[in-house]
Amino acid sequence: IRLIPAGGASLGILDETIRLVPFYNDRGAFGVGLGDYTCHVGVILLSATILLIVRVCRELGAVDPWAPRILGLIAGAAAGNLFSLFVSPIGVPDFLALDVGGGREIVMNLADIAAYVGMMLLGRTAWVIVRRMRARVLR
Repeated sequence: IRLIPAGGASLGILDETIRLVPFYNDRGAFGVGLGDYTCHVGVILLSATILLIVRVCRELGAVDPWAPRILGLIAGAAAGNLFSLFVSPIGVPDFLALDVGGGREIVMNLADIAAYVGMMLLGRTAWVIVRRMRARVLR
């Protein structure tokens, strides 16, 4: 049973800027492919991301109370895409197409959106760290 037609379906918002499109991403993040090693490198990078987040979450949480939630978005996204790599032999299912102009689209899934939001919010944590460092220097 196909939930999304092969040609895609409009969400009826933003003047066709966002559409539902069935797509299996057999490449890495941002469409980067490494040939036969793409999946292996993806597993290593996604696993390393999760392990790094587990390692630094407590320390960053002591500096910025938002940090665990922000890191949770990124870790959850990494875990979701890692799971998809193991479950779907034809690639990670992406389905949200965002028109970027010139006839080009970026196709992503909800895990990708969570990762992008988390990475943007890390700027907040970086700002909190910089403010604390400045406060210590000015003492």
